[in-house]
Amino acid sequence: MKDAIWHPTEHIAVRVANQRWQLNPDFLAEVNAHWQRVCRRHPHFFRGPVLTVDEIWQDSAGTTRIESRFSDFAHYLFSRQYLKPDHPYHVKVVNACAWVLTADGLALVGITHAESSKPGVVQPIGGASDFEDVRAGFFDPVAAASRELTEETGILPPAGSVRGYLQLQNGSVTIAVRFDLAAGWQELAARVQTHVEETSSNRELSAVYPLPPGTQRSSIEHKPLLASVRALIRAPELAPRSTLRP
Repeated sequence: MKDAIWHPTEHIAVRVANQRWQLNPDFLAEVNAHWQRVCRRHPHFFRGPVLTVDEIWQDSAGTTRIESRFSDFAHYLFSRQYLKPDHPYHVKVVNACAWVLTADGLALVGITHAESSKPGVVQPIGGASDFEDVRAGFFDPVAAASRELTEETGILPPAGSVRGYLQLQNGSVTIAVRFDLAAGWQELAARVQTHVEETSSNRELSAVYPLPPGTQRSSIEHKPLLASVRALIRAPELAPRSTLRP
């Protein structure tokens, strides 16, 4: 199985359960102990919500349906380090990324901060889902991606649209929301980097980098491209308009 499989679709519905994931008390004690060890090394980490996949399927109308529920960042970190994908408490994250295309046909990605949970990698702009991203019992990927884009880059996004999702080998799902900007990278670069530097205390990104469509690069500044970036940069539904056939 590939590291990340791209599924093109404009129709996706993520229903969020009312009740958070209830963990066995013994397992929860292990998670809490691990979290305490993590916080001694990373005291800035926040035990915020993490939306997780319960089930995913496609209905007869062609809409991708995902059943989900919230756990938290401590459970996610424990799962990532210790649990195999078939473990009943393994965390399969569902989130949204902002696939941002500049007017000159470049895709913007982020290089993660050295003190983030995945330090020194190139990933799509985006992050963990929040409670505020849930509207009438459903996760809103466009709202989530818009919020993350502004928080991480300072860019006020135009209207975005879902173009598909990635399913990772570990079962996690990343919904890709496309944003087409009116400005080119040269116009944006200094402003975006200033925003990143001014918000560096958030320890999310250390830089934002432009990638050409279809790039075969495996790293930027010696930082590896995550499988999600490699898959998204090749997805036809996320290609700049100038590269699409009439």
